[in-house]
Amino acid sequence: MGIARTLLIVVAIFVALIIIKRLLTGRPQTPPAQAQAPKLVQCAHCGVHVNEQQALRSGDHYYCSADHQQRGKTN
Repeated sequence: MGIARTLLIVVAIFVALIIIKRLLTGRPQTPPAQAQAPKLVQCAHCGVHVNEQQALRSGDHYYCSADHQQRGKTN
């Protein structure tokens, strides 16, 4: 019975250490929200799709470059 009692104490200490470690480190945080896909807009001149943050905007129209912005919509 001495071995069983020693084994039980070792397991109890191990479980206690795991619980204490989790309490000290806090609960695992939820993973950050997945990065959203960039919003794409279409160049009003050539039709190429460009990331909205990189596109040049003129009124309601988006352009892929300054040249296309100057030329404006040709359609």
